[in-house]
Amino acid sequence: MIQRHNIQGIPTIIIYKDQLETAVNKGCILCYHGLTSSKDAWIHDLELIAEKGFIVVGVDNVGHGEREDPDFYQKYSQDNPDFWKNFVAAIGATAAETPSLIDELVRLGFALENRIGGLGASMGGLVLYSAILLEPRLSTVVTMVSSPEWWGFEHPDSPHHHIEKFSRVNLFSITAGKDTTVPNTYTKIFHDRLQERFSNYQQRFAYQDYPLSDHLLNPAWDEAWNSAIKWFEIHLAKQ
Repeated sequence: MIQRHNIQGIPTIIIYKDQLETAVNKGCILCYHGLTSSKDAWIHDLELIAEKGFIVVGVDNVGHGEREDPDFYQKYSQDNPDFWKNFVAAIGATAAETPSLIDELVRLGFALENRIGGLGASMGGLVLYSAILLEPRLSTVVTMVSSPEWWGFEHPDSPHHHIEKFSRVNLFSITAGKDTTVPNTYTKIFHDRLQERFSNYQQRFAYQDYPLSDHLLNPAWDEAWNSAIKWFEIHLAKQ
């Protein structure tokens, strides 16, 4: 089942298999795409999660997809001196919507408050690192080829400055060793800090780097995606 909903101005695509109630009881996973992409660009991958029994909510990031900025390509051009300012603004605005989005998904019967996860690739991962600071109902999160640190824009709101906010989440971070778009260094350092900070690190956190893969996680995409689904099976569906 694929449904399209505009939830308080947020374009979403909601995917589940068979019975809605069964999927909701297993867990609702919010999915955030990368820069210049959209929720529709990875429907096939989202369907693979839904096939495992979860309900999946694909979201168009602020300024993307159905709500693309009119000056989109200028705003996010690498030649734009304000690129990082614009990029971080979109990350923050998308993350800030998460509490109201979850409220409405619960009200509409698409989610249970105690069984909500998030999956983000690249920019989508940065969105989720920020959303963790704002929304404690995000109990289980997977980020792929992303970073908890806004490495090109020093700012006090960068999630890596707020490690204490990660005290409840089950977080799995996946990076790529040959990624020249989002260097894996920042995530590795952050997980080292998480391990120092939390005595139950082994139970709630995991970090996987694919040293031979690029930003698209080639050639390890399928393995990484299956690992992400397994994380939700362990930490979201069984909580």
